[in-house]
Amino acid sequence: MDLIDAFDDEPVADWLGIAVYLADAVASDTVDLAAAHDELQRSVTPTDRHALTRAVETCARQLGSESLATSLLRDAMTRCDDSSEAA
Repeated sequence: MDLIDAFDDEPVADWLGIAVYLADAVASDTVDLAAAHDELQRSVTPTDRHALTRAVETCARQLGSESLATSLLRDAMTRCDDSSEAA
């Protein structure tokens, strides 16, 4: 996939890959939307904030700000922010 292969920042590429994979799974009815959100958010730690920010920016630029992959990453960032505030 061009979006991921062209990206040389491994943590950002990992988040992009996970989000695109889950978005594709939702689109093909393999996974429901709630499960995709849960899966991505369960993986987030406060140390992921920088990589997630860059992944959201890249995904929005390449796939559109309204794409499911971008939405999944934004929601994961919210979880990351919530975890940081709780700490």
